[in-house]
This record gives sequence, C-alpha cells and structure tokens, in this order.
Amino acid sequence: MKRSIIFGTVMAAAATIALFATRPTSPDPSSDCERIYVGLIRQPSNTLSALGLTGVGLFLITRGNRRQRILGIGVGIAGVGSVLAHATLHPVAMRLDGVGVAVASTAAIVALSETGTNPRRLLIATVVLVAGIVFWTGSRTGHSWCDPAAPVGGHAVWHVLVAVATLIAASALIRRDAEIKS
Repeated sequence: MKRSIIFGTVMAAAATIALFATRPTSPDPSSDCERIYVGLIRQPSNTLSALGLTGVGLFLITRGNRRQRILGIGVGIAGVGSVLAHATLHPVAMRLDGVGVAVASTAAIVALSETGTNPRRLLIATVVLVAGIVFWTGSRTGHSWCDPAAPVGGHAVWHVLVAVATLIAASALIRRDAEIKS
C-alpha cells in the first residue's frame, strides 16, 4: 500500500511539473471565479481546497473497508485532477478534472449501491452535496456570488462540501458494517 501511495504521489508531481511547463499564457477560467496568479499555483484557493478531496480519498483508501476504498479511489482521482486543473489551468488538466468527477460519481454509485447502507446518513450527505452544488452554481464566473477578489470563493466551498459529503457517505458504510457484525 505504501508503494502505491508513493508511486501515485510521484506520478502526480511529475504530471504537475509537465503541465506547469506547458501551461498556456492566457487561460480561460470561465467557471472558477478566482483571481489567476502567476507562478506554480494559478488558483490557490481552489487548488488547496481540491487537495482536501485528495486527502479524503487517501484516508478512505488506507483506512476504509472495501466500499469505502472504492469511494476513496474515486474521490482521490477527482481530487488529483482538480488540483492539477486549478494549479495549472492547463487544458489537459482541465479535462482530467472532468474525468475525475465522472470517476468519482461512478465510484460513489458502486460503493453506495449495495443494500443495507444507512439511509439517514446518506440523506445528510446528499443535503451537504446539494449545498455544495448551490455554492458552485451561484459562484461561477458571471453569476451573482462571483467575486474573484474573495479570499475563498464558492468553487473552493464546493470542494470542501464534497469532501464533507464523502466522509458522511463513508460513515454510512461504516454504520452498515457495524450493523452486519451485530
């Protein structure tokens, strides 16, 4: 397990360096509503909040049961794609972000589809996720909550709420395992 984490970290670092070296000079941050900075991290708030998704993914992969690991892999991939996208604003990284969201959604469906999952916790996770979607939608460039000068934008809040919703959903899976063992 340690080797795979080290390998994944090295690959993510290599991809970041490669994308940074070839990033375009005039990116189009049409949906992120965060001021763009020159340097290694182009959108710091969105990048750091996406790093939280990666951390939640790694936590579930290393500490969880089988279904939590599936959920963790999906969210971890989404987090890495989002970190690369917001750090570099490179078109390839932006596509990886989109692919990561698709992988995370598929992993969530697989992990949560088995019977016996705690419905109350899943409802709470869904409410948190919907709140995240509201923040993400309302703060997109050109929308009413968009303020590129804000220290933390709605897109970063979206990342944090997805991480929280994932942990709540994972706790529904812990609860299920505890009920089965009883």
